[in-house]
Amino acid sequence: MIAFCNPLDFLMVTSSAPDSIFQIFISEQNTEPPELLQSAIGSVQQCFAAYNYIRHSGETLRAFIEQAFDAEVVAAYDKLRPYAYKADLGRYCLLYQFGGWYADISIRMRQPVSPVGSDVELVYFFDLGDGVVPVRSLFDVSNSLIYATPRHPVMELAINKAVRHCQQEYYGPTIYSPTGPSVLGAAIAADSPSEKHVFGHLMALTPNHPRRNLSFVLPDGQIIALFKKGWMAPGDVLFGQREGTNNYADLWIQRKVYG
Repeated sequence: MIAFCNPLDFLMVTSSAPDSIFQIFISEQNTEPPELLQSAIGSVQQCFAAYNYIRHSGETLRAFIEQAFDAEVVAAYDKLRPYAYKADLGRYCLLYQFGGWYADISIRMRQPVSPVGSDVELVYFFDLGDGVVPVRSLFDVSNSLIYATPRHPVMELAINKAVRHCQQEYYGPTIYSPTGPSVLGAAIAADSPSEKHVFGHLMALTPNHPRRNLSFVLPDGQIIALFKKGWMAPGDVLFGQREGTNNYADLWIQRKVYG
């Protein structure tokens, strides 16, 4: 039986050198995130005050991948048409190279996060946001909020799997199959969870209501963050295509994921 640490125990200072918190926003003209997202971005900066905050555009993300990884990874990044899928690959690369936290640009944090203790290598959240549906894998792990130590094998496995999917032009059974939660979940399963993993759940707090309040919940029940569908109204712009971006779900349905 694996004994997992108290979620508060891993939030402790162990080094004078702060980790980084990464976010990614990709748009056609490298525009700033829309006003709707500014409060979410502010919550990340506030709750990760002990960290170096770094936000990448598509341009800076590609430059980093080209500098740090081989040509196959760059080719995969270029081949992916959905910006969200490019960001999926990019976050695995950033966490593999540097370690630290990654948070989606649309996440609103609820709890401050201190530097992670040396006895923790991964923090992740099983993706139960859609509940149990026929085509989704039960081992899917949200890649919207992740912590990893540098050079962690799970991130390497996720990179390799996403690159292989690009080479094979793999679509899979859901929109999460090419680069997203299905890839991260498979990588974690292949590495075998250990006592150095802390995991929670992305879950609906009010599953029987019109607003399901999707949230990231730690093992002790603390709500650390709200998923975009947990704080945005259904009519908000992020539920459709935004100017200067594209919609990964539409491209997946149209079978136009790969360029």
